Formats: sequence, C-alpha cells, structure tokens
Amino acid sequence: MVKHIVTSIILAGLFSTTSSFANEQEELFQGTKISDSISSFEESMLRNGVIDEEAYIQEYVLKFGNGDDGKAYERASFCQGREAEYIVNVYTSDIYRAGTDSRIHMQINWGAGASSNWARLDVSGRDDFEQGAVNDFYVFLRNNGSLANTALTIKSDGSGDKHGWHLDRVTIEDTCTGEVATARFNRWISKSVGLISTRRMR
Repeated sequence: MVKHIVTSIILAGLFSTTSSFANEQEELFQGTKISDSISSFEESMLRNGVIDEEAYIQEYVLKFGNGDDGKAYERASFCQGREAEYIVNVYTSDIYRAGTDSRIHMQINWGAGASSNWARLDVSGRDDFEQGAVNDFYVFLRNNGSLANTALTIKSDGSGDKHGWHLDRVTIEDTCTGEVATARFNRWISKSVGLISTRRMR
C-alpha cells in the first residue's frame, strides 16, 4: 500500500515545477538528499560538456538505478533537469553499398531557432552503419520539450573509403518521458547529393 502511495506521489511530481518537486519530496523523505547529489551530478555534466556516452550511462545506472522501480524517486528527480538521455536507433538501408565508414553526427531542431548541440553517433570498437544494420546510441542533450514535430538533422563528414550512406530512418526515445519519435529519411547522404539532411520527427 505504501509503495503505491509513494509511486503516485512521484508521478504527480513529474508535472510540478523542478524546485517544488525536489523540495516537496525531500520533506516527505526526511534525511534523503537526492536532489543535492543530482544537482552536483548535473553541474559536473554541464561543466564537462557532453561526455562519452558509454561512461555517462554507466554512471547514470549506478547513481539512479535505471529501470529499477525502487529508484523511481531518484529517476523522477533527475528527469526534472535541463538535460535528457535519449536512446537513438539508426536504421541503415538494406540495399547495395548502403553502409558507410564516415563519422556521423545528429542534431535536434526544436524550432524558433532552438537546436541541440551536435552529438557524435559512435560506439568505440563497434562497426556502425553497416548495410541493413540497426545501431543504438545513448545521447545526452538539452531537453527542450516534446519530440513531436521537431526536426532531426543528420550530418556525415564524408570520410573513409565508403563515404556514401543510405539512411532509412532514425528513432529517438526520451528515457525520462518514454516518448518515441521517428524521422524517415530514405535517401543517400553522400558527397554527390549532400552530406547533411533534415527530416521532421513524428
């Protein structure tokens, strides 16, 4: 019974303001200083910029218990911050020579001149963007709201022996809200037709 009550309080807090939610929950859980640890963690992330995604995920899981119901309060508090963790799935088309060796970056365009930083899509030691492959990446970017009706820009640097790339689509999940949006490209990204492409997210 207590667990259900606490869960309801946490979910309700997601819709309150950042400061009021953290303060209210600390009053309910006396002696718990979750917001302090979250605040210092976020400040460290901002100070160092976008760090290596894998290292961030490891620290995130250890600190906030990603997916653990018992850590719902910590996770809800973290999700009140200005940044968000996104899971990005990139689908390379299954057609002849669709794969690429080039370096690939992404940017979320929120509209009204607001865009995220460029994020490199790369996992060390993994051969990404092969023909017919689906590659997942964990990206940490500023959160400007819902992904619906934003735009996604994909950029290739055109390097490597296989610089041409046929991109099918990209899906992005906001791990805090669970929202998923897809940008459908279905086009070549190459030196001959252009190394940058933007599509609406839906």
